[in-house]
Amino acid sequence: MTEMNNPQLSTTPRERLGDIGRCSHFSVSIAPELRRIRHLRVMTRTRLTHWGLAALADTVETLIGEIAANAVQHTCADRVTLSLSYAHDLLRLEVEAGTSGWPRLRTPAPDDESGRGMLIVNMLAEEWGTSEDGSATWCTLAARESGEGTCGSRTRP
Repeated sequence: MTEMNNPQLSTTPRERLGDIGRCSHFSVSIAPELRRIRHLRVMTRTRLTHWGLAALADTVETLIGEIAANAVQHTCADRVTLSLSYAHDLLRLEVEAGTSGWPRLRTPAPDDESGRGMLIVNMLAEEWGTSEDGSATWCTLAARESGEGTCGSRTRP
């Protein structure tokens, strides 16, 4: 695992999530077309609301848009998969593109039309990185339920 924000981190977010429970995971695949990313954002907003995390929807939609756009633009696979996991006050999103490639932070010139996606991810996410083989990019956000969701698998404080 390549840790982009915290190289000394000894466990991956997936390991810290542990047993995430029956309604704390969501996964969906799309054809690798930029126009399909909108569907990921809509489905994610719905899922976050279900989990009581609607307050994070705008930020998570932005993260998905940036990471999924990278995946769609650079994959040779016929599907791109988004996975969301929520447990222990941690929301993790992962986009699997099936093609090796490691996103990196760039410093685009002011008039460059691209190159800012991972800068945005770096600013919004608590942590981000890639799988060892570079086929997936993930990020995490601190998350607390608002108590307004319909998922009843967790005990509220």
